[in-house]
Formats: sequence, structure tokens, C-alpha cells
Amino acid sequence: MDNQNPTPSPTSTPENIPAQNPAIAESPAPQIPTTPQPIAPPPSSKSFFSTKIILLIVFLLILLGSGGTYLALSSKPKPQPIVPKPTPTSASTPLPTEASVKAGDPTTSWKTYMNDKYNYSVKYPSIILFTESNQASYTEFDKQISILVGKFDILKCTGCPPLNGTVDDIMVNNLPAKKIIGRQTAMGKVGPGQKYQSIIISHDNLFYVFSVSEFKSDYQGWESKGDIPKEELQLFYQILSTFKFTNPCYYDKTIYRSLEDALRIRSDKVCNLDLSRKNLSSLPVEVLSFKNLRTLFLNDNNITSLPSEIAQLKNLFLIDLTGNPISVANINEAKKLLPNTDIGKIGVMKPPLQ
Repeated sequence: MDNQNPTPSPTSTPENIPAQNPAIAESPAPQIPTTPQPIAPPPSSKSFFSTKIILLIVFLLILLGSGGTYLALSSKPKPQPIVPKPTPTSASTPLPTEASVKAGDPTTSWKTYMNDKYNYSVKYPSIILFTESNQASYTEFDKQISILVGKFDILKCTGCPPLNGTVDDIMVNNLPAKKIIGRQTAMGKVGPGQKYQSIIISHDNLFYVFSVSEFKSDYQGWESKGDIPKEELQLFYQILSTFKFTNPCYYDKTIYRSLEDALRIRSDKVCNLDLSRKNLSSLPVEVLSFKNLRTLFLNDNNITSLPSEIAQLKNLFLIDLTGNPISVANINEAKKLLPNTDIGKIGVMKPPLQ
């Protein structure tokens, strides 16, 4: 076997190796230019506060504008309602002296006169002279102003001097009254008498006569010299303005028609009691507790006498005994106990049934 040498591989020489082009680096793909986007800056605290200030200014402007509008409307004079002129009437206007009493109250510091017998009070200045009769039926102030209380009607007095005046219906402290203005001629005299004014209040069969005259009571003359002094006339109406009844029952017209109903309330509040047709043979003792009682109706019972204790009811002005077998002698005895009370078979004063 032949030794065969391996054929050597032809060695590549640089000459024999074809030259290779050098590697060309790849260029990056061309980029298309784009518009750069602005980057928003972070919110500034300065602009935030500027917005708040603007809003505050706008709010203040609105507020000031509303306030100015309100003030302008408020300052504009409001149209006054048209008040129709009152139609003139024929009613007489009050005297200046009467109107001046209502303008103020000078009586607050005056003294108070209380008449317990006739249950009224008035005020009067402490500096003027004051006198009272023994029976308390006549009271005089300053010798020129008087109050006379009695059961006679001066308007129907046949033995009195002629009044020669006008009479008008008026109200005095919510009480109906009559006002007389005239001249009073002295008895047996001829010629114009002194000027006077009188106010008459009628209540519970009594007449309260307030009078003011041209002269004082101790004046010896009788002929008029003019008119009532203005100061005295003003004082008269001031005293009259303070007049009031001291017994509250003078104004209460409530009638209790059973003893049971009357005993349910305070005894001093019972002013009028109707015990008619109760088959009574005597006056119930409970009645004596009603100290302010004004009227007592005992019609159509079997009462033959009234107890002496009835004298405790000093405010009574009427006891009607119509339809009772009581004698005239017993009625007269009761009248002695209550001299200012009408007692008897008065039938016509009987209250209506309710």
C-alpha cells in the first residue's frame, strides 16, 4: 500500500481570495419632523388667589348695588292715603275747658274724697276749701262747685227756682248723664240770675248732681255779672273727670237666679240675686254674706217678715217682696233698718226670666 500523502488543501492567499467589500453601516431611517407640543406649566398659586379676589370684588359690587337700590326706594316718599274730609254735623263742640281736661292729668297729686254712704269718690286739689254736710248728701268745693245726691229729680223739681237753661244728653266716664247750662233766678227776684252748669247722673234711683255757679255760695247778690269764671269752670270739669262709683256692683248687671249659683263665686262678687218662686218662708241666712248686694228679688214666696240682720246689706237699693204675705208694718220696720233702700211690693222691678 502506497503511502499517499494527503493532498494538502490549497492555502488561500490574499491574492487568490477575492476582495470583499467592506461592511457599510446602515444609516437610521430618516425621522419626519413634528411640531413640538408645549408642556403645561404647573398651576401657579398666584393665579388662584387672583381669581378669588376677582370673585370677591364682583360680590361686593352686587351687594353695594342692592344696598343702593334699597336706600333709594326707602327714601322715596310714600304716597299718603287720601282721607275724606268729615262731613260737618250739627253736634255742638266741647267747651275749651272740657277739652283741656283731656290734654293732661293734673289730678294725680290731688286728694281723694270717699263718700261711703253713696258709694262714690272724686279728687280735688288740697289747696281749695272742702265742706261736707252731716248726711253726706251735699259736698262743696271752693264754695263754687257742689255735689248733691238725693232721690229727687232736679229736672222735675216743682219747688225749685226756675232753671231757664238747655238740657243735653251726654256721657260722663261711660255713664249716661244730662248737661244743663242756664241761669238760675233767685226765688222772688226778677231779672237775669247767675250763670250755672249742672251735670246729672242717675243711678239706682239716686241723682248725682254736679254744679258750678257764677258766684261763690257766700255771695250775697243774685244778679248775673257775666259768666262763670274760666278757672272755676275748668276746675269743675277736672273734678268731674275723677268721679267713679266705689262699689264694683254699680257696674255689674249679672243676676244670679239661685242661691247655689251665687255661693259658687266670691261673696263680694254677687251684686244681683233673684230668689223668686223658691217657696221661701224666710230670708236664707247665706244672703247676708253678700255685702255688695244691690238688688234682691224675693217675689212670689211665703215671707212674712225680714230679719233685723238685713241691715248689714248697706249697699242694697232694692228689695222686691211682690207676692209675699208680709204686712206693711213689717215693711216699714225694714225701711228703718235700710233707709236708702226701696223695700216693698214693687212688682214692676221684677227681672225678666232667662
